[in-house]
Amino acid sequence: MQGSIVERSKYIYIIAIASIIWETIDFILINQITNEMLIYYNMLKYSINITFILLFIIVSNKYGVILIVELIPVLNLLPFFIGFAIYSVIYLRYKLRKLRLQPEISYSQIPKIERRFEFQFCHNCGMKIKSNISNCPNCGADLGEKKRFQCPICRSSKFENSIKCPICGTDFHRRCFLEWVKIRGTCPVCKNKVDESHI
Repeated sequence: MQGSIVERSKYIYIIAIASIIWETIDFILINQITNEMLIYYNMLKYSINITFILLFIIVSNKYGVILIVELIPVLNLLPFFIGFAIYSVIYLRYKLRKLRLQPEISYSQIPKIERRFEFQFCHNCGMKIKSNISNCPNCGADLGEKKRFQCPICRSSKFENSIKCPICGTDFHRRCFLEWVKIRGTCPVCKNKVDESHI
């Protein structure tokens, strides 16, 4: 009986020293972990802490053997939990990669290139047409005129009273652009703030 207590206390000391070493490593590593890796690090940290707690309970408790026997049915579910953990890690990595933002750049740094769209809409009948066709097959409207100017707000190709955005230089109908800036305060194309006094 005395030897059993001494043997158990030796294991308890080993587990306690191992947990102290782990907490020291945890304290050192937490300052070097990036926000991106923090989720994975926390999952690892909690699993190690739970392992230490279970080992401590099993070794220090005289009912530790009973606890192990009771855990055997749960161990049959271990492949499910491992699969779920792998799926969770892959899903979290996908979501984190999807949420990663690009650094902000000014709209003026982007070279002004002609935007190419596969389809366009006829300004008379609204039919969806390939962009390389010059006349609408439905109503015969000239689409070459539409290619020169189309208001990004109302999508109309009539170009009387046009105005340019002071930041990106995109053409708009004066009425459409002034109403848009009055309500939203930004350019609908470049999303930069536009002051009404500069228009």
